[in-house]
Amino acid sequence: MTAIKYRPSVHTDEAYVYRSWIRSFRESPFGRTLTDDAYNLAQQGKMEAILDVANVTIVCPDDDPDTIIAFAVHDRTEDDLLLVHYLYVRELSRHQGVAQKLIQQLEPTEPIVFTDITLDFYKLREKHDLPYVTTREYQNLHRAKDFNQAFQTWFHNQQYKNIEKRKKFHHDR
Repeated sequence: MTAIKYRPSVHTDEAYVYRSWIRSFRESPFGRTLTDDAYNLAQQGKMEAILDVANVTIVCPDDDPDTIIAFAVHDRTEDDLLLVHYLYVRELSRHQGVAQKLIQQLEPTEPIVFTDITLDFYKLREKHDLPYVTTREYQNLHRAKDFNQAFQTWFHNQQYKNIEKRKKFHHDR
């Protein structure tokens, strides 16, 4: 992999960010339930609202800032947790650690809160046992009197579920 750098999004990146986000989220559990017209209308409205207030960080080759390898649409919660609305890695750059490096560049705290969930999100969360939570999970944890204790309990339960799944998989083989 070539040397990469991180930069804030510029106006010329908008079309690529928009197009990539709308296409890849189409296959999500939410996207599959809607007609094309309903999906496009709902997704465009949501994306515009998010992009009006969020930051977009671009990953590009060090020597070619106009080529987008990956990007993240992100913000912070009130209690300074990393809030990722969307993360995308170009197909040719996948499985090279680009997403993990991008997340680290955003200075994450635990848990990392994801608002738009794709099928790839669930695969990564299970594969890496990462402390990623969905917006709904975060809201439930945040209601607890002791957020840190609630998160530790939640994370422990997630790890336990993943261990049990692996045991069952190996037992069934």
